[in-house]
Amino acid sequence: MGNLKTTKSSESNKTKTKKKPWPPAMTDEELKEFVLGVVDGKIFTSRHIPINVLEKMLHLIFMPLGLGGLKEVSKKDIKNIGAFWEWTSKCMTMGINGYPMFTSCRAITKKDWARAAFAIEKEEKRRKELKV
Repeated sequence: MGNLKTTKSSESNKTKTKKKPWPPAMTDEELKEFVLGVVDGKIFTSRHIPINVLEKMLHLIFMPLGLGGLKEVSKKDIKNIGAFWEWTSKCMTMGINGYPMFTSCRAITKKDWARAAFAIEKEEKRRKELKV
């Protein structure tokens, strides 16, 4: 799913451990790679799952979610998740109900998802209107 890493900061001769926000924000280059991966069909996201089956299927498609993958993630960080995703190359050979299954998954922040969704729509439109 992604590792929760901690950073140590010293304050008044005390060492305290502070968790970094999760999921981490993507760099512009990572976001570009994500957008192109989605448009090219190389990335599957939780946003591909129809809303009427999302709750039932999410943990079956992204198996770490069904196996407690978020149990150590803070409620604040969970509220910041915009979508779960994974490269289709990491898909298991067997799926369920026509959906892929993954033994790993990643998350994207709501802010990054908003940027990506806009760019995905724009890129899909550009490709559809491409004239040769």
